[in-house]
Amino acid sequence: IITNSWGDTGDSGTDFDPYNPINIATKALYDRGIVTVFSAGNSGPADSTITGNYKKAPWVITVAAGTKQGQLAEFSSRGVKGKGGTVVVDGEAWNWEDRPTVTSPGQAIVSTRVVSPVASLGAPDDAVNIPPAYIPFYTTMSGTSMAAPHVAGIVALLLDANPQLSPLEVKQIVEQTASNMPGYETWETGSGYVNAFAAVDAAFTSQSYGSTLN
Repeated sequence: IITNSWGDTGDSGTDFDPYNPINIATKALYDRGIVTVFSAGNSGPADSTITGNYKKAPWVITVAAGTKQGQLAEFSSRGVKGKGGTVVVDGEAWNWEDRPTVTSPGQAIVSTRVVSPVASLGAPDDAVNIPPAYIPFYTTMSGTSMAAPHVAGIVALLLDANPQLSPLEVKQIVEQTASNMPGYETWETGSGYVNAFAAVDAAFTSQSYGSTLN
């Protein structure tokens, strides 16, 4: 599993380009059974703000940021309603869409602290969420950079439950077991809010959860 919390705002709103070097690299990873996860970006709430055409590759998982209450974070990058296409890569037809794959927790997340440049950004939340003895080592941050690792962790659980899963099967399970997010559309949130329990259950027991697409 490779998780990527970076992007390019200059590449927002662009079509998926199968010849982009990053897309060639993630396809090579996919062919070797490696799941690639991307953060969607923090350029919301406008549409057409996913930060990189490579985040629209049909073989990667791209993650929007949600609140702990199951809503979509305002800053989370959105795709474009109805935008997508079909490309042929290595003799196989692939459908791509301009949208996140799923949404996961990305607002006010406690994580390990770095020295710079954002060590003080979470200070108000730190005082509420973190015991004083741990504040030198942990802080609170928001962003799709915090959401993507949640999904990478879920992917690890899926592969532990069923090591035979292909990257495409992993992506399908994560999408099919996601919870609906009423009031939002797929181009904003993807298939919904990730559900780790349901995803692992589906991987372990082949339990079908049907479709949760909005």
